[in-house]
Amino acid sequence: MHHRKAKQQESRGTPGGGASPSRITFDMLGRLPLVLDYLDAFRKVTGIGLKLVAPSENKPTPVPSRRAAHGRIISRPVVCDGTHVATLLTDAVAIAPATTPGRKRMGATAATRWAADSDVASDGSGAAISSEQRDGMDRLLSLFAQHISAFASRYMLAPAGTEPDCVMKARNYIHSHATEPLTSQSVAGRVGVSRQHFCKVFRRSTGMTFTEYLSRCRVERAKDLLVNRSRRVADIAFEAGFQSIPQFNRAFRKYAGTEPTAWRKAANAERNLAQQKRTGEETTGASRWQSPR
Repeated sequence: MHHRKAKQQESRGTPGGGASPSRITFDMLGRLPLVLDYLDAFRKVTGIGLKLVAPSENKPTPVPSRRAAHGRIISRPVVCDGTHVATLLTDAVAIAPATTPGRKRMGATAATRWAADSDVASDGSGAAISSEQRDGMDRLLSLFAQHISAFASRYMLAPAGTEPDCVMKARNYIHSHATEPLTSQSVAGRVGVSRQHFCKVFRRSTGMTFTEYLSRCRVERAKDLLVNRSRRVADIAFEAGFQSIPQFNRAFRKYAGTEPTAWRKAANAERNLAQQKRTGEETTGASRWQSPR
């Protein structure tokens, strides 16, 4: 009976799919099209495999080498709801020396030539990359991990396949009025069912209680507002629909895994770094195409 019920829940596409549907799980991440696209794109662009593994499977093994090249596996944790849910893990790579005679930095072509000369990947166990490429992969995996975490949080609020009409209407109403005082009783009345029936059907369809779902909606709203550094955190808490600062802080820690101020600092640092990188690339591109005087 229990097994059949779990299977039915999974077939409906309930977020989290099984043991703990109210939380983001490793199995859920592994089924997301976004994650599969990231893994495939990384392999096509870099020529190096990337996989998503459970935290317990993250056991790096160095790449065999005849020289002083340091083999390594590049990894980044994917943290959702404050929990280490999965790890992005590359295939083993060998880091080519940072310098060679006559060169300040080894580029991709030089790294490949060095790999052939030193035979570091003769057994096919690892590719050779430059330290600059390694830094780029570190950065790329960090972005992947952040995007997967953010996408998974919003995915938890998405419709889970075919749903009862009252659940679909309730979702729409909650999203439109999440910043207002809402109760399961008031929403049940809006969709035309009893509170008892609504709570039962809503949890079965979404994997969350009404309160959990509403809190997630409000936290996602708060994240959007926190990006604006001119807004006070206290004002954001109430604008997102929370009734008190302690309530806001508890919900934010639960569903974002950190304090609102820390999340804002990290989000803005990420945005500033991306802007600096774009500005630098634009400047470099412009200088390359500038006509000589």
